[in-house]
Amino acid sequence: MNVGALEEIHTKIYQNNDLEKQDSTQSGDDDDDDTVRSKADGMGKTPIYQMNEQNRQDIIKLQKHCPGFKHMYRFLKDGILPEDPDKAKSIPYESNTYVLLNDVVYHI
Repeated sequence: MNVGALEEIHTKIYQNNDLEKQDSTQSGDDDDDDTVRSKADGMGKTPIYQMNEQNRQDIIKLQKHCPGFKHMYRFLKDGILPEDPDKAKSIPYESNTYVLLNDVVYHI
C-alpha cells in the first residue's frame, strides 16, 4: 500500500469524524459547546502516518517487543517467520491486513 492509498483512507476517516462531530453537537449531549469543540479539535487533524520522531520510535520499540505482535513485525520487516509451526503458518495469511510504513506496522 502506498502513501496515496493511505491518504485516501485518512480522507474517509476525516469525513466520518466530521459527521460524528455534527451528530454529537446536534444530538443534545450534555456537553457544552466548548467541551464538544475541544474534543473535536484533536480528531482527524493529523494522519496516523505523520507522527513525530519520538512517537514513531516508541511505537517501533513496542511493536518489536510485544509478545503478541513481534512475530508479525519481524515478518513484515525482515521476512522472518517464527520457529513455532502454528504461528509460522498463520503469519503470512494475517500479514495481508497489515502494512509496514517507515518501520511502523499499520493494520489496514
